[in-house]
Amino acid sequence: MSKKAHKTSKIRFSIELDENNIPTEIEWKASDSDHKENKKAKSLNIAMWDKEERNTLSISLWTQQMLVEEMESHYLQSMIVMAENYQKATGQGFVLEEVKQFCDTLAKKITASKQQEANN
Repeated sequence: MSKKAHKTSKIRFSIELDENNIPTEIEWKASDSDHKENKKAKSLNIAMWDKEERNTLSISLWTQQMLVEEMESHYLQSMIVMAENYQKATGQGFVLEEVKQFCDTLAKKITASKQQEANN
């Protein structure tokens, strides 16, 4: 039996869509935040573990205003954050270092690819 929660915190996302169901605005607000107003975002990634199905469910949205360079940074940073959280949860520090090295290599390959495209 679970213990009674000390408090409940809510995070609310508001997504405006165009006629093709493409996000045009993403806003969020957390009940525990010092910010009283909604905060704007260009991208949203949520990964949840489904207790019953025992698998990961995810939501990935981004607005048309999200630049490719911003998306690249967002995803590389997200991978590192996930690895940091994995280290905290499992104590497996080598995973964080491996992911950081992978992201560094990937960033270099992305840059090289862009330079090659620009030269063609």
